[in-house]
Amino acid sequence: MSATAAGGAGLRVKAVAKAGSKVVGTATGAAGTELRVPVPNAKLWSPDSPFLYDLQVTLLDGGDKAVDSVGSYFGMRQIGTARGADGSCASPSTAGSCSTWPTSTRASGPTGSTPHRPTTP
Repeated sequence: MSATAAGGAGLRVKAVAKAGSKVVGTATGAAGTELRVPVPNAKLWSPDSPFLYDLQVTLLDGGDKAVDSVGSYFGMRQIGTARGADGSCASPSTAGSCSTWPTSTRASGPTGSTPHRPTTP
């Protein structure tokens, strides 16, 4: 991820990934640089198990004072290719059958919609 801030000299960005209330990964760096948030032993998103992580991204001043913050969510997927019995290249889906990987940059749910965080009343 990368976060750009106007007047970003001296500003830092902190990203925190959570599974429920448990912090599973963090990264901090200068605003405008690429950050990679490690998520060891990630629980993969699939149509059968649509697990989503929470993400909190905070813009920090020269110290540790929060200037701005935004929350979001993300899912982790594993993508790969394998040779089929006939030797052709196929992309295994998360359900175990082979299908063509979508050309969209957004993941889709079982109904073709973008995965969403359910709301509770």
